[in-house]
This record gives sequence, structure tokens and C-alpha cells, in this order.
Amino acid sequence: MYKWGESMTDSAEPFPLSLEIQDEPEATEDLLQEIQNRHNNLNERVISLKAITDTIKSKISLEKTLWLQELNETVKLEKQLKERRESLHSLTALKEDEYKRKLEVFKDFLFFSQTSDNLKKILRENGYKQWLNDISDDCSSELDKISQSLTALKPLKKIVSQWNVQSEADSGISENRGDDSENVGTVDHFYGFTSS
Repeated sequence: MYKWGESMTDSAEPFPLSLEIQDEPEATEDLLQEIQNRHNNLNERVISLKAITDTIKSKISLEKTLWLQELNETVKLEKQLKERRESLHSLTALKEDEYKRKLEVFKDFLFFSQTSDNLKKILRENGYKQWLNDISDDCSSELDKISQSLTALKPLKKIVSQWNVQSEADSGISENRGDDSENVGTVDHFYGFTSS
């Protein structure tokens, strides 16, 4: 009997290469039965092989379908990954540009702030200097006015000094009332009059 995996030559019961024609009917019947059995075995093997082939084809078809699905999914995933990388790169570049822009704005603000502080300091210094100059001008103006007033007060001072002289003269008159002409002359001189 033939077994799966064995060749026809390895079979325990090889097909006879030559048949001896025997006259006995029983031998012929046995030979026909053997041939029929071998035909049946071959048909079973063909059917079994066809079934195995169909199963293998089905499995190959299924595996091919699964492989194509997995390939398509892999291609989609690779495409998504590429898009995400591009998006991430674009976002990173955008954030970098935004960071640079904000840094420039901050630098401008810092420069403006420092410039503003320096400008305020300069303005305060200039304002203080101007205030000092104004005070100096006011003092000079007041000194000029005082000088002019002193100049204007010189005649008055002279008059006051003459009053002092007059006071001394008056006390001399009160002591000596007999010399009226001298007293008159002194008074006239005090008021700027001259005797004719």
C-alpha cells in the first residue's frame, strides 16, 4: 500500500514490471483488484493533492490580501509620519521666527527703555542746570537792582550824613543861640541853598 511522502519506487508493494499471464481465474481476479486499488489510491492522492493545493492557494490569497492591506497601512503611516515631520519642522521654524521676532521687540523695548531713562536723566540734568542758571540770573538781576538802588541812595545817604552834621550843629545852636547867621547858613547849605 502506498503511503504519503513515499515515491512509487519506495512503495512496499511496487507495481510489477512484468505480468505473468496465468491461466488461473483467481490470479487474474487478484491482479485486476490490485490495479483497481492502485487506481483508487491514485485518485485519492489526486483529490487530496487538489484539496491541499486549493487550501494552499486560499492561504496564499489570504496572506497576499493581508500583506497588501498591511502594505497600504504602512504606506499611509509613513505618509502621516512624513506630514507630521514636515508640520513639526514648519511649526519649529515658525516658533523660531516668532521667538526671534519677540527677541527683537524685547531688544527694541530695552533699548527704548534705556534711551528713555538716559533721556530723562539728561532732561533732569538740563532742567537742574537751567534752574541753577535761572537762579543765577535772578540773583544777578537782584544784585543789579540793589546796586542801582545803592547808587540811587547815595544822595539820600549824603542827605542823612548832612542831617547828622545838622544835628550836631543844632546841638551847638542850642548851646550858643547868639550866632544865628552861622546857623542859617548851615541850614541853607543843608538844603542846597547858597546865600546871596
